[in-house]
Amino acid sequence: MGEYTDTAYAGVLSGFIFGRQLSRLTSVLKLPPPYFRGRKEETDMPHGTRWEIRTIMTPDPTMPDFEPVDYVTYYPEWIEGVNIAMVDLMTRLCYKYRNKLAPGSPFRAFGKRDAHGLSMAHTGNRLDLPLVNKSFEDLDFLINCLTRKVQQAYNVADHAQAVIHAKTQELQASENLISHLEEIIHDLHLENIGKDEQIAMLEAQLIPPPPPPVAEEGGDQGTGDVTVPAATKEEGPEEEDPEGVLFEESTEGEVTPAANNHAMKRKREIKEE
Repeated sequence: MGEYTDTAYAGVLSGFIFGRQLSRLTSVLKLPPPYFRGRKEETDMPHGTRWEIRTIMTPDPTMPDFEPVDYVTYYPEWIEGVNIAMVDLMTRLCYKYRNKLAPGSPFRAFGKRDAHGLSMAHTGNRLDLPLVNKSFEDLDFLINCLTRKVQQAYNVADHAQAVIHAKTQELQASENLISHLEEIIHDLHLENIGKDEQIAMLEAQLIPPPPPPVAEEGGDQGTGDVTVPAATKEEGPEEEDPEGVLFEESTEGEVTPAANNHAMKRKREIKEE
């Protein structure tokens, strides 16, 4: 958290609503003058910021019995926060030093709070109190309640912000784990591809190549070609002429005498018919 950036003082010219009253009260009680330090911090509230206001009353060597005042409260804005912080300090001083106030002091009618900032109602019968006293007490009680509701809202926002921050860290850790697992899966995939290639190379070395084809007997042993002998014309028995005269054809295509006699005999048979 950063340093305090703003400071406010109680006084007539302070410009704050309760600056004059607070200055008068500390003067009556002969207390050191208070001042307020503030710094702005970012939150998840709708307005996005809140102010931490520190109320301080430093020790005074002339007042050995004086107890220093130093506490922190939170408010939505700086100006309104300082006004409410001044009311809070006045009510605490009125309750703490109530026995030192004069009987006719107007501060006796002012609201009172304990050291924890809780409103202290009148212990007697409030019907006997003047109307002004009752009004001061009621107004202080209302202001105290509203201030505490604002503080509770900031506490809820702080808790929600802490939960969101924790969930965000868990989500980031899960994303980092997923990314790491994806890298491992990618490396294993590449490793499996390398192993598949090695297995293929080993299988190629272990399985022998198929033998060459075997040539048939009588074929060309050099080229493996098989020679098939040409088909030969089957020779049947010689055809005899019905008249007992043989006929045949020479290799040059000429007709033999036996064939000529057979032809002449066939002519005669035709004529007789």
